[in-house]
Amino acid sequence: MARASWFSDEGDEHVFQAYLERIGMWEHALKEGDVCLEDIRAQARRVADLMYQVERRLNEDQRALVTQLLVELTVLHALQSAFLVQQAQNAHLRPQLPKSQERGARS
Repeated sequence: MARASWFSDEGDEHVFQAYLERIGMWEHALKEGDVCLEDIRAQARRVADLMYQVERRLNEDQRALVTQLLVELTVLHALQSAFLVQQAQNAHLRPQLPKSQERGARS
């Protein structure tokens, strides 16, 4: 059986979206509109379990490459998180004008 590539002509986002849709916890969180600390802890446990399984199967060269991948992915997630926090803080700090002072509001 041929294995599916992580990349497609439509872009890698499309392929990973299909995987994401199969993960029940994510679907539940989207339906509920709420992510709690226990959701994060449960996902962290699943990731750690998979990392343990993968690490045992890698030779040294593969392990070095996967380690680099995981570090870069961690940096990407940290940047995305920092960006979202920054956006939320900026939205919170913007002064809210009364409706009468908003641009284009009629008197």
